[in-house]
Amino acid sequence: VGPGDVVEISGIFLPISYTGFRAMKAGLLADTFLEAMSITHSKKRYEEYV
Repeated sequence: VGPGDVVEISGIFLPISYTGFRAMKAGLLADTFLEAMSITHSKKRYEEYV
């Protein structure tokens, strides 16, 4: 799998929100973690079809 490929990822999506002083300074509301259980390669890049 590389850049531009289409994949399907199944797993656990876990956003962890910031608290305290870190929350005031952060641009985003939470850190995002994804623990992938399954990755399915659906489509290759366009260059590989030509």
